Amino acid sequence: MSRRVRQVENAIEAVNHGSLVLGLKCSDGALLFAEREDQSKLLEQQQEKIYKIDKHIMTGVVGVNSDSNTLVTRSRHQAQGHLKTFNSPIETEKLVNYVAHFKHLYTQYGGMRPYGVSMLIVGYDEATSEFQLFRTDPAGNYDAWRATCIGKSEQVKIGRDILKTSLADGATLDLDQGIRAALKVLSKIKESNIDCADKIELATLKVVNGEPTIKIYTIPEIKEKLVENKDLFKKDDDSSDEDDE
Repeated sequence: MSRRVRQVENAIEAVNHGSLVLGLKCSDGALLFAEREDQSKLLEQQQEKIYKIDKHIMTGVVGVNSDSNTLVTRSRHQAQGHLKTFNSPIETEKLVNYVAHFKHLYTQYGGMRPYGVSMLIVGYDEATSEFQLFRTDPAGNYDAWRATCIGKSEQVKIGRDILKTSLADGATLDLDQGIRAALKVLSKIKESNIDCADKIELATLKVVNGEPTIKIYTIPEIKEKLVENKDLFKKDDDSSDEDDE
């Protein structure tokens, strides 16, 4: 007989109502792509969805903002603690394991509630020279992916279908192709145009001169990518229906 944990279900439901975050491993790097939540234009600074954890690790978050802030901060502390203790960058999966274990602890004890956050964690491990992509959920599970999405259930389904098609038969994409695939997902999940640069976030991780380098795109740089892929956002010409006289 299976026992349902209502608080975990509620935490997962919070994630299922969040806006999309997409992660993708490419032949020359990895990327995170996020749709921003609709927020008041009176805010001086919009809530971010993509964060740099260390020079070789970044994360995209969906769910309760205050919970995600706590988990991002703890992840950064863990990464810097490992660097100080061992004089080497933390391995991506080791950090993911820590985050997942920490989230799982909050499902086990009375007086605590689970963290209502799912995370996509992208990293580069120098020992294996490989880019990695992991997903963690509010229950503390984690798994490795070539590409995946988190957020609203219907958006995740559309995003994964497009990614499956793009990566069919073992195909790989470079970062430019990966960004195009992410923008294609955006064009399918909502009515967007090339003027939506302020509503999305984009970050890439690649090796430059032997060092892992994270680039978080500015709004003008995102706008440039949208212009390069403007054909994805073209709508069919509206047909004019005329009443027969």
